Amino acid sequence: MQKVLIIGDGIVANCTAVMLINNGFKPVLATFNSDSHEKKHEKKIDRFFSINLLSKIFFQKYGIWQGIADDAVVPYNKIITWDSLQDEEVNFESREISHKFLGYIISESALTKSIAAILDESNIKKKNFNENQSLLNEYVLSDLENTGTNNYDYVIRTKNNDLFEKEFSKSSVTDYKQKAFVMNVCTKTKTNHIAFQKFSNGQIFGLLPIEENKYNLIWSMNSDLHKKINTLDISKIIDILNREISDQIGIVDKISEPITFPLFGYITKLVSKNRVINIGSALHSVHPLAGLGLNMGIQDLFILNKIIEKNNQFIDQSSLKKFSSQITGINKKIYHTINFLKYFYSDLTFSKTLRKISLIAFNRNSMLKKSIIRNATGLDTFEIFNK
Repeated sequence: MQKVLIIGDGIVANCTAVMLINNGFKPVLATFNSDSHEKKHEKKIDRFFSINLLSKIFFQKYGIWQGIADDAVVPYNKIITWDSLQDEEVNFESREISHKFLGYIISESALTKSIAAILDESNIKKKNFNENQSLLNEYVLSDLENTGTNNYDYVIRTKNNDLFEKEFSKSSVTDYKQKAFVMNVCTKTKTNHIAFQKFSNGQIFGLLPIEENKYNLIWSMNSDLHKKINTLDISKIIDILNREISDQIGIVDKISEPITFPLFGYITKLVSKNRVINIGSALHSVHPLAGLGLNMGIQDLFILNKIIEKNNQFIDQSSLKKFSSQITGINKKIYHTINFLKYFYSDLTFSKTLRKISLIAFNRNSMLKKSIIRNATGLDTFEIFNK
């Protein structure tokens, strides 16, 4: 029975523990109790995730989906995308891939509650560390150097950690030069299980339906505009939203207090080194315009799980080499595609005429749209690794 230390305190870390214990491993979750760490992760509002079809399959496999209350899951079957330059919408619909839904909106609290119940039932061991003390360094760095210590057979990092920046440098770093407001938006019109995305003068509005008359909005923009809007009162922000998006979602009459997040992207150069494995945000970060952040982490886990199963529930250097070669190409493709889309839609120096022509051509290419949907929902990955 291999013993694995999991570094991280989020959904991907906890899902890693659930996956490993179901494959006969002995996972240990690293926990932290420093005041600064807890304050760092304090949240003012509940976050929402768009769960794609591959993530749902993973959650179902390990009983996580079954532990989420039905009324905590909001499915959507259509994404309407529009641009301030174009006269027509670009629609992505679940029927184009012969599925009932494209994805599901679930709050972070509902998801973590279900995972926590499984962790408690499984009695997964937790080991407490102070994030800045040498003990964690000792465990991980000894495994990085492969010095033969018996602390753990493997260490899985699920979060970006400055302690190991030297050992795991980034092969690609993108400063999106944007910040995002996250807020809940109430409207006078029903959501009808439709998600929306608008691109307008360097801004990106992503709207996920979370209740009958409510959306979760991620609104990204350049830092100067963010600074200006951040000084406005709520009523002025509502006025801006109504000018920008009310033509699609109806009149906005109330919003929650906006929360700000900086936006940056990266790909970590090494997927693994000796007995240390990177997944989730230890491996990548992308712009939120496609809603794939958490889904990319679950995709890492899905592929690692398939490799472990084919290797008789065992991790070795040969299986890690396969994991590294397979996950690297997939993550790079997503990362560079999202970066291109961000540039294409929000870089104001990009030719407006070319952008308009490209959007019209894309909207008429049903095969290309279907391919993009299959990639975004994870169906292609599922079929490739489920053979």
